[in-house]
Order: sequence, then C-alpha cells, then structure tokens
Amino acid sequence: MTQARGRKGAKLEEVLRGYFTSLGFFAVRGVPYAYAGIEITDVDVWVYSRPSPFLRQRMIVDAKNKASPKALERVLWVRGLRALLGVEGCLVATTDKRAEVRGFGAQHGVSILDGTFIKKLEDLRNREPRQRISEEELLADLGGKEANLSSASQWRTRLEASRGRLLSDLNFDGCNAWLDDVRFWMECVFVGPHRQVALRLTYIATSYLLIGLDYAMRTLVLDDADRRRTALEEGFRYGSQGRNGALKVIDTATTLVDTFVSQGAGVASQIRAQLTEQLGALPAVPLAEYFARQEVASSLFACACELDAAAYSPEALAPSQLSKGSKAALGILLDFHGLKRRKFFD
Repeated sequence: MTQARGRKGAKLEEVLRGYFTSLGFFAVRGVPYAYAGIEITDVDVWVYSRPSPFLRQRMIVDAKNKASPKALERVLWVRGLRALLGVEGCLVATTDKRAEVRGFGAQHGVSILDGTFIKKLEDLRNREPRQRISEEELLADLGGKEANLSSASQWRTRLEASRGRLLSDLNFDGCNAWLDDVRFWMECVFVGPHRQVALRLTYIATSYLLIGLDYAMRTLVLDDADRRRTALEEGFRYGSQGRNGALKVIDTATTLVDTFVSQGAGVASQIRAQLTEQLGALPAVPLAEYFARQEVASSLFACACELDAAAYSPEALAPSQLSKGSKAALGILLDFHGLKRRKFFD
C-alpha cells in the first residue's frame, strides 16, 4: 500500500512539475530541507520565476494524492514552511474538491489546485506527447555500469545535496558548491561508459548554478558592468560573506591556532598566508567577466530552463545541440575547471 501511494504521489508531482514548466517556470521535484545535516522534510515541487529584471519569485508546492488528503491540514503545514523558508508563495495541490478548502487557503494566503483541476492536468498529460523522463527514471540510471566508478548511493547523495541548496543556499555559497558539482559531473562525462547519465547531471547542476546566480544578482540589476564584475569576482572567490567576511573567518581560525598550538604564531602565519594565496589564485576573473555581461545576466533564467529540459529529455541531447547561450555557459565553466571544451562538446 505504501509503495502504491508513493507511485501515486510521484505521478502527481510529475504532473505538477510539467504544468509549471509549461507555464515558463523553473520547477524541481523533491527538494530536501535539512538542518545541521538532519533531513526534516522535502518540498514536493519548488518553483522559481523571473517576472522582471527586478523581481524573483519562489514558490513551494505541497502535493497530496490520497483518498483522505487532509487538505486543510496541508494548508496550515505549507503556510508554516513558507514562513520558515522565507519564500514568496506556497500552494497546495490536493484531490479534495470541497469549496471550503479553497476558501480556507485564500483566507491564509495559500493557493489551491483542487481535485477537479488536477484531473484536467492528468488527462491533458495523458493525451500529450511525452516531453520529459521522470525523476524516477533519471535516478534509475544511477545504477549499473557507472557504479564501477562511483557508487549509485554516492551519486544520489550528491544530487540530493545539490537540490537542497535551492532552499538553503540560493546565494554565492550555493553557487560555489554548484561549481564543484559541475566539475564533478563534467569529469565523469570524460570517464567510462556512464557519460550519458553524467551529462544529464551536468545539465542539472549547471541549471541550479544559473538559477543561483540569477537570484544572487537580482540586487545588481542597476549597477554598471564594473560593479557587477567586482561583486561576482568577490562572490566566486570568497562566498556570500565577501572578502571581509572570509578574512575574518581566517583570522578567527588562525588566532585559535596561535593560542592553543605550540609555536602557534608561526603556524598561524603560514596558514593565513596559504589560505589567502589560494583564494587569490582562484581563476574567478574570467568567470566574473562573463556573467557580468548584461546580455548574459539577462539570459541566465532562460538558459537554466533549457538545460533542465535537456537533462530530462527522453532523447539524450548532446551539448552541441543546445543554444548558443547554454553552450557558452558550459564552455566558460569548462575553462574555469581546466577541462577541454572540444572533448566535452564532441
């Protein structure tokens, strides 16, 4: 019975993700929410939109496809989670058709997709040509041959952590972590018989990175290119706290070394110099110069949507089949990680 409910729930989540994607949103299924490494819950569908150069909208969707969906309780639950996450909107998708559910949702600022509307979406999905593989189909490909290089569980864990940052780290800290994910999957594309799966995961990680940059850069819209470039370089080099924040962390850590380690002053000085040198040596300038361009910044959302569609395309799409903007984004990331463009695109 539990497995049957799981399949029904997954089907509804796919229907909803397809619905929001068809409306031009960026939508992700099964985004985990954790605290201090402890997973608390997950968001059935996370939705992101860019209605204007100045505005970004994030919405969480709670989907329940059960005989007793307890829709009123779900309204309270998703409203609380919205406040906790600080997102702009929330929605409950339920098989419940009662008008009271819609009224209760409206009273508390929660949008409702009721059973009647969901039935229409499901009927429409069954009639339309298949546009995407499901999340389960993607994850099913993480077993088999590629397990010779990295276990399926390790790949799944990395993918889950990557998704989770959409809730917890939609900032430069998250972007830098996604840069590392992109490097991992790109290197996997070059190695062994699992390259098609790794390519899909490269597209996914890159789409998350572009969404993270789009959100992080929302406050830089009115700045000139030089200021955007400086902000981006500092973000890529030092993270969300910036240069001063990063140096403060280094100073705190080295002060502890100086205090509690024998001959700590010399050791602390060496650590401080090495960390500062490593941060300064990071090739962040070309990356910042590229993403600071106005035409690039304004296309981040569109490229993220294209890469997401490519990742879940029923037929695997080669990088050479993508648009000029998406290929350029992948190219600059390959350069950043010291990987060969020609080998990747061929």
